[in-house]
Amino acid sequence: MPVTVAADCFDPFVIMDSGQCFRMIPVGPVTVETVAFGCRLLVTKLEDGRYSFDCTQADFDQLWRPYFDLDT
Repeated sequence: MPVTVAADCFDPFVIMDSGQCFRMIPVGPVTVETVAFGCRLLVTKLEDGRYSFDCTQADFDQLWRPYFDLDT
């Protein structure tokens, strides 16, 4: 089940274009795909500053939250 997170200072398209992340590609107008830690992740921009991460809550908390520095 996807994880939905509100993140005001997060935009995967900005990250993708910044040169800080080299394994992100757009897969649609609101979705990017990234690969890290040997895992593939789709991130979809929703409304109201929310994003959907297609991973389990455990994977999100252990891998993706720190990877994207979402607690800062």
